[in-house]
Amino acid sequence: GHCGEIRCMSITNNGMHIVTAAHDRSIRLWERTEEPLILDEEKEQ
Repeated sequence: GHCGEIRCMSITNNGMHIVTAAHDRSIRLWERTEEPLILDEEKEQ
């Protein structure tokens, strides 16, 4: 992930990829999956 807050986000036309840019000057390309995202806090409940 990013070390700083995300400043910009864009989703491709087909919705399969997300591009994010953060305050730490990093850019990330994310691929969408069908797996649900479960946060650590949710696992504990």
